Amino acid sequence: MNNIILNIKNKVKDSKVIIACSTGVDSCVLLDLCIKALDKSQIIIAHVNHGVRKESEIEEAYIKKFSEENNLTCIIEHLENLNSSNFEMIARTKRYNFFLNLAEKYNAKYILLAHHANDNLETMLMRFIKQSSLKGYAGIEEETKFKEYTIYRPLLKLSRLEIEEYANNNNIKYFTDKTNNEYDHLRNRIRLDIVPLLLKENPSLIDAVNYYNESLLGASLLLEETVNNFILNSVLISKDTIKFRIKDILTLNDYLLKEVLFTLLKPYNLSILQINEIIKIIKSDKQKIVSPILENLNLVKEYGNCIFIKKQLKELKFNQKIEAEGTYNLLDDIKLTVNKNNCYFTMQEQLSQVLNILQKDNIENYPDVIIMLCKKLSILYMNDLKFTLGSNLSDDEIFKKLKEFDSGEYELALEIFADFYYTVIDDEDKIASNNPLLEKYGKEWLKRSYGDMQLIVSMIDELKEYLKG
Repeated sequence: MNNIILNIKNKVKDSKVIIACSTGVDSCVLLDLCIKALDKSQIIIAHVNHGVRKESEIEEAYIKKFSEENNLTCIIEHLENLNSSNFEMIARTKRYNFFLNLAEKYNAKYILLAHHANDNLETMLMRFIKQSSLKGYAGIEEETKFKEYTIYRPLLKLSRLEIEEYANNNNIKYFTDKTNNEYDHLRNRIRLDIVPLLLKENPSLIDAVNYYNESLLGASLLLEETVNNFILNSVLISKDTIKFRIKDILTLNDYLLKEVLFTLLKPYNLSILQINEIIKIIKSDKQKIVSPILENLNLVKEYGNCIFIKKQLKELKFNQKIEAEGTYNLLDDIKLTVNKNNCYFTMQEQLSQVLNILQKDNIENYPDVIIMLCKKLSILYMNDLKFTLGSNLSDDEIFKKLKEFDSGEYELALEIFADFYYTVIDDEDKIASNNPLLEKYGKEWLKRSYGDMQLIVSMIDELKEYLKG
């Protein structure tokens, strides 16, 4: 443990830190190590009372008393009116928002969490079951960045057994959450049934997990370096174009080829289906092709080169008179569709509008606007999902696939997403005045609606990453 104490001291230095302490054995051990590593004035204890167990009041009273006796700052957050069917999802979101708000308030650069090697093993197994990307299979990272803050997990390489032994040997008081023994969640089932079996087969499994985690993270970094080197040496990138020679990119194997294209076109959030179509064009025998990938992205293949043009093809000139709405054949590979009043907000623009509204102090005065914008976003998201998963799928089939993909992290967001989508399909003119969504979730939901819609974006991105792999 001395190495961990030293690591914390060297990492944090003179910064204030937010230490998430649930009063479980792992977080209590983390707190003890931080007290030994840092000055007490640097430590801000963050405790969340979820309000669903009678033991929570006892645990809150204990951490309060402990903080007072040790001259430590302790901030308590009470979570109320949590939807029981979506408890894990909404509780996690609220906890992280609480930690980030404290980091901002106290100018703390670090948020310390007590994840350990067993947590990492459980996460890996969950991702094996659900499938993930190369980096995703690596599990939890020791450090992650969020805006200007660093989320740091000093105990990540320690097993649960090592943590419990340290707690018992150092007379550290802690509490046990009985809900961890319930079978309602996949993680609990993995923890209770699968992990003990694996440890019985290989008592050194935790060491193997740590090595595997480091290996995959290293492999993902090597992959990223390989992709970036190819782009640096073989791709010409300007403000409006991305250009490379076909013979150069075809030296890559199929996996690297996809990774290079995903990296080059990352701002466009292309699906694996779109990437595969681009590869077909690159590999085709046809020498001259002009293909629209997105409304603001075109692919031109000519003279042994491929060029992605980020704007419309202004340089192409056509001598054809446009007299009315309709579709016009300009060249064999180019068609022009003319619509009257073809004007709309992009997804990003609408998200910005939602954010601007939600940042207002008098948010309760804008329910109509917020709900309508979120409804519109739901339609945009669904269209994106149908393009990604298959346009032949029904709405119910899309949501079924999303639930199969979700490990529980996006459960609440999915429910809200579905509610919005089906409401707008039923009656697009419904607004907040008598809205069943407000009746179901309450006006307090308006304050987190933007975050929930952002979670859907994250879920779609993760789904695309999974399909990409």
